[in-house]
Amino acid sequence: MDVRLNQMLQTAEKLVRERDQNTQAKATVAKLEPAPTPDFTVSLTAQFQNIQSRLNELQRQLSREQAKLGILGESSTDTEILQEEKYDGQALFPELVKIVPPPKPQEILLATQSSIRVLVEELRKKEVEGENILSLGMILAPQEFSGKLGDLPVTSLRPIPETTIKRLIGG
Repeated sequence: MDVRLNQMLQTAEKLVRERDQNTQAKATVAKLEPAPTPDFTVSLTAQFQNIQSRLNELQRQLSREQAKLGILGESSTDTEILQEEKYDGQALFPELVKIVPPPKPQEILLATQSSIRVLVEELRKKEVEGENILSLGMILAPQEFSGKLGDLPVTSLRPIPETTIKRLIGG
């Protein structure tokens, strides 16, 4: 093969120049065009608001169940007294009125404890989901999510160590 060193050198220099020109052209175009915001950042705020409203609903249900648990935890729980109990203007124990024969207070207590466990688990999942969406939103669209944190500056946010996360979620 009769390849001259000069030809190889010229070809290599030509390739380097073309590559540099392409890089400069791309950089110029990138400066002129505003960075596109991903379409899903718009839906992130909607998702965050949906999660917040679901969290509010779950917390309201949990408060109701905890009120039931507190009343059922008292030593003297008569069915007639329980039927009169109200929470937020509504009957606290509607199952005593709707179900014939009415369940015993011990059965209601077990159902309430089970309901509380389910609500707490769902609350935890929704809180984590909300935090993840908020974090992603702060990265992709900080101007839309900055109001969600109140007066907390974005610069004060820092990563949480993995060991702390494991300890907090019980792992």
